[in-house]
Amino acid sequence: MHLIRTTAKGIGWGLLISFLALVTWANWEEKPLHAKVKPVRMAIFSAEELQTASAADELDQRIEQLPGVTAYTANPASRLVAVTYDPEVLTETHLKRHIQQRIKHVAKPSFASVVPSGPQCPIPAEYIQKLEQFKYALNFR
Repeated sequence: MHLIRTTAKGIGWGLLISFLALVTWANWEEKPLHAKVKPVRMAIFSAEELQTASAADELDQRIEQLPGVTAYTANPASRLVAVTYDPEVLTETHLKRHIQQRIKHVAKPSFASVVPSGPQCPIPAEYIQKLEQFKYALNFR
């Protein structure tokens, strides 16, 4: 009985010290600014008819009027339109429909042929994001 009680105390102290170490690690630094802002999404569209700067400016005025759009850029040289938006207010299909009112042929560009140059991280990005979320959940600052 004494052995079980001693083992339980050791496990309890180990868990308590581990938890306190995690809380200390999470609160060592203040949360970065990106952890405090509202999340946004980005949509990129290929617009073949976007050939001049004046067409880009006209599209710019139309998209800026949409509620939920946080940033916008149109590049006539690459014929790409990039929009960051609030996903609670706007959807990607709604954005595409709105752009199609001005430009008929709008599609999602394919970046499959882009080969990354340089070394790749061996840890999947999802693991790193989950670890950051866990750290921010324990941060009380």
